[in-house]
Parts: sequence; C-alpha cells; structure tokens
Amino acid sequence: MASEAIFKVYFIENSLLSEQVNLVEIAKQIGLNESQTPEILNSDRCKQEISDDEEKAYKMGISAVSFFIIDDKFSISGAQGTPDMPEVIKGQKLFFYIAIKLYTYTFADVF
Repeated sequence: MASEAIFKVYFIENSLLSEQVNLVEIAKQIGLNESQTPEILNSDRCKQEISDDEEKAYKMGISAVSFFIIDDKFSISGAQGTPDMPEVIKGQKLFFYIAIKLYTYTFADVF
C-alpha cells in the first residue's frame, strides 16, 4: 500500500520524500514500474499537477499537519479525536492532505 511505503521511507528510514530516488523506491515497493517512475515524475503533467496542488493548498490556507478536506467544502486542521471523525466524514468524499512542503503528493494522482 502506498501510504505504508511512504510512512516507511519518511518515518522509519528518516529519508526525504523530496528526493526522487526515494519516490522511485516507493513506486517499486507498491508494484509500479521502477524504470518509468523518473520519467513520470519529471513530466510536464506531473509538475503541473504538483503546482496545482500547491496552489490549491495555499488558497485553502493549508499550513499544518494534518489537514482534512471533506467534499471540497469543509476543512479540519490539526489532530482530531477518533470519535469525532466518523460523524464529520459520514457520507462525504474525503481528501487527506499532508501539508509538508515536499516534492510529492498522492501517488494516485501521478500514476
């Protein structure tokens, strides 16, 4: 799973997600084509999607970890208690943004 691979690289191995070699390793761990990953990460499409995500985060005032966007309408900043979250997101489309200024974003958006 992508989230586990990202967690491992960043928190366990204490490696930067801003380094392409680490993103290639994550792609490999989740079964993506290792040789195509650098080409994808350096593509104009990928760079534009990163820029778009950064602009969206800036406009929404995202500046903290963690930050939740629910149905593109509601936002929750900071840690929330587990009992509160199911009620907040029930029936909503949830996007989870990790607001760390890195050269990465959700792998589902890239691949």
